[in-house]
Amino acid sequence: GVDSRYTNRAAFGTVCGGSGTPVVADGRVYLFHYVPSGEPDAKLLEKVLADFEKQQKRKPSPVEREGLVDFCRPFADTIVSCFDAQTGALLWSARFPLLSGNFQTHKWRGLNPTALVADGVLIANDYANNWVALDAITGNVLWTIRRRQKVESNQATLGAVRAGSLAILPSIGGEPSKAVDLKTGKLAWQQPGGRQALVWGKPGAERVLFIGGKAPICYEAATGKQLWTMSENLVGSSGSAA
Repeated sequence: GVDSRYTNRAAFGTVCGGSGTPVVADGRVYLFHYVPSGEPDAKLLEKVLADFEKQQKRKPSPVEREGLVDFCRPFADTIVSCFDAQTGALLWSARFPLLSGNFQTHKWRGLNPTALVADGVLIANDYANNWVALDAITGNVLWTIRRRQKVESNQATLGAVRAGSLAILPSIGGEPSKAVDLKTGKLAWQQPGGRQALVWGKPGAERVLFIGGKAPICYEAATGKQLWTMSENLVGSSGSAA
């Protein structure tokens, strides 16, 4: 892959758009990715083009130059798409301009966001932990939670989980995790959390366990009341638990 050490690789089709897991629900396949956006950084582009010509002993072709330019774009558009699972036909696609930074890396050692489909709502997050919710059938945008554009290396959350009528949104960067209404995004509660949330228990009595980078901590899903925590820290940021 391409990053600041291997900028030449951008010319050969290695500009990435994330590794979000495809989600299948009700005969549909939902995909998440991002594409570079915004005007390229002029000084960075000048350097990248000069490095290419120095190493390759020639100027880039138009297609190669396009990849190099994309690497130098500072932001990214988040795209959520829905396909018919049997035919592969595109049913709808939603684009969120300049939602996050254009993060290009040789290796990503963190979690990759995975969308949630629950009660007719699709909830997806990007690598900067911005959240978007759409009608799973029509693709109409229901709500968004914008955190920031900057993507931190190897720092991402696994994705939302459902607890009754709430969506539990994990967090990064020491920020609180949130519980919001699935359909409206209205905040129900927020508490210290982690990169991954697990939900279990009988309907109406669910528990939420946050893990990832800090001590595990458990809450009552409906109210956010803390039930217990542990003094042990969990080491690592790329695995998940079930």
